Amino acid sequence: MALKERERQHVHAFREAVESYAVREGIGCEPERVDHPGEAVLSSRFSAGPHQWYVLTVQPFLPQFSAGALTDDPFCDKDFERLSLQAGLTKPEFVQLGFEAAGLVWRDPPVQHFRDRDNVYYFVTPVDLPSFEMLTEAATIDKAKRMLLGYHLAFSGRVA
Repeated sequence: MALKERERQHVHAFREAVESYAVREGIGCEPERVDHPGEAVLSSRFSAGPHQWYVLTVQPFLPQFSAGALTDDPFCDKDFERLSLQAGLTKPEFVQLGFEAAGLVWRDPPVQHFRDRDNVYYFVTPVDLPSFEMLTEAATIDKAKRMLLGYHLAFSGRVA
């Protein structure tokens, strides 16, 4: 299944808006697009240092987007985990603090922590969308921007 041209334009506009914001706000470097064949998973990664990235991912066929932090270094993954533990917070509470610092009020956001088959460790918060068209809405774009900034503030040690 492939995206229709209109859907591809929606995804492109959403990614462009969030990517340009992330660059302006200093959330990592220029984005690297890491898209899977078939357009099922479309990711924009922002390097934040050796083996660390912030990520925005769109899964248009669900429809869903997510924002988070990732690393391919198991020691860095443990450092990420320690950030919340040192603050005496659960992962959702820790991410919630980052979101609040970014101006997004979201009590107990879901935080998925997993390792993929390429040994990349993820901390991400997914957002299910009732419809694909919501990617074009200003509120959805704003939420994605604040989520990415919130992860940056939390995982760079600027909150807690």
